[in-house]
Amino acid sequence: MRPTTSGTPPSPRDSHTFSAWKNKIIVIGGEDGHDYYLSDVHILDTDTLIWRELSTSGQLLPPRAGHSTVSLGKNLFVFGGFTDAQNLYNDLYMLDTDTGVWTNVTPTTNCPSARFSVAGDCLDPFKSGVLVFIGGCNKSLEALEDMYYLHT
Repeated sequence: MRPTTSGTPPSPRDSHTFSAWKNKIIVIGGEDGHDYYLSDVHILDTDTLIWRELSTSGQLLPPRAGHSTVSLGKNLFVFGGFTDAQNLYNDLYMLDTDTGVWTNVTPTTNCPSARFSVAGDCLDPFKSGVLVFIGGCNKSLEALEDMYYLHT
């Protein structure tokens, strides 16, 4: 079923992320049809089916595609991605979906290398808040087979 929504939906894009929290669907970044990289945040309220763009502030997420987004309560963590073949990220940003404030999170040790198409999820988000990132692809387009944990 394709629901009828109102408001301002995200523009057409690929390599973006989609996360769910409570009754909200959150779309972050991606690449549009003109090879322009995005860092915008759009939220669909699934009760009203109304889209809105979240106004963000703080340490803003640089535009990217091919990243991973992991939901942990009201916070979304964005890891990795790319803007072109020569620019991969291994940074981690956190978005407070209530306030729209971005924070650049700097892990202290053992950070993953820059990558895109990485899988991520949260182990037991109600108790431990451990983020897990597995694999992805490096600059040489080689598949990676490593795994990293981040205790939040």
